[in-house]
Amino acid sequence: MALRARLFLPVILLSFAGWLFALHPAPVHACSCLQPPPPDEALRQADAVFAGEVTDFRKAEPGNGETLSDLYEAVFRVTAMWKGPDADRIKVLTADPSQLMCGYRFEPGVRYLVYAYETTEGLDTSICTRTTVLDTADYDLSVLGEGTPPPSTRRNDWLIGSGIVFALAAASLTVYVQVRRRRREQGER
Repeated sequence: MALRARLFLPVILLSFAGWLFALHPAPVHACSCLQPPPPDEALRQADAVFAGEVTDFRKAEPGNGETLSDLYEAVFRVTAMWKGPDADRIKVLTADPSQLMCGYRFEPGVRYLVYAYETTEGLDTSICTRTTVLDTADYDLSVLGEGTPPPSTRRNDWLIGSGIVFALAAASLTVYVQVRRRRREQGER
């Protein structure tokens, strides 16, 4: 009988504690990913594939100033493109990385290889894609090949090339005019 009395109180207390937890369950978030496809297949499936440096990472906001629930926005300065918008800056959304919702925690100043997918909110990526720090993306880069530079770089290359051609043409014209002038001066003497 004494054993029964000693067990009765702990059983009642544990039952009461279980009942309290059942009434107030804590929210649980889980992330479960399948193995991402190989780089060539991921390139075909993605809407944008690019390399770039994160210039900003913050809670995403729609145009009216309200925050998009559980979304963060990474702004990239693009250094190479394989697919996607032809831009030198790209914004990519990701789930809140602190909520175990598969969001990617981007760090400003770090360069990444990004595989992004179009959603109703814009381009989106997660830890379930092949997105990774660029320094660890050797295999992907060997499969993807050399990307194209973003448009601002291409414009600068064109401007530099045009400037060189113009400078050479101006130098040639100056030499030509000087040579003709000297020949005339020598012919007049």
